[in-house]
Amino acid sequence: MTVITGTVITAVMRGGSMYATVSIINVYKEGNLAIQQAGKTMSTKIVILCKKCPFVRRGE
Repeated sequence: MTVITGTVITAVMRGGSMYATVSIINVYKEGNLAIQQAGKTMSTKIVILCKKCPFVRRGE
């Protein structure tokens, strides 16, 4: 499991799941999440499958 904090860059609903691109602020636990790095900026793409999870909005 990976634990990160970050800001949502894009968030799109498709087929009942949320697809989001997150600009990473900090990585607390590094698991098998694919993290892209360009200079000092890190980002990742995630899929949120859980319908009970907190709502994700751009800029948060």
